[in-house]
Amino acid sequence: MKRSPSPTVELRPPDQRDEWAASWYREWLDDPTLLEAAVVLVVDGAGCIAVPCGGRRRGGHLSVDDDIAVLWAMRDALDGRPGFPDVRVRWSTDPEVCHRVEWGAGAARG
Repeated sequence: MKRSPSPTVELRPPDQRDEWAASWYREWLDDPTLLEAAVVLVVDGAGCIAVPCGGRRRGGHLSVDDDIAVLWAMRDALDGRPGFPDVRVRWSTDPEVCHRVEWGAGAARG
């Protein structure tokens, strides 16, 4: 699939995250201290939290709808950051399922 021109993805520190989303992660993660090393990826004003690997957490992912340029920009923004090993794009073969940016051993709970 051809890469589109990349939109701007702004990386913000974890203290500039949505507190509702952060509280959800605090409940969901085995090690909530990983939020301290998380980053917020902001595209067109909307932000999402990317939580790094660490402890029992071996990987993670962010789902992206049909905007291929955003998908690549998010991958590029995380690539090479500590805690985000092997950042890659995972293409969905199901039109009802979003493409994903994954890191580590893939999506894992906790």
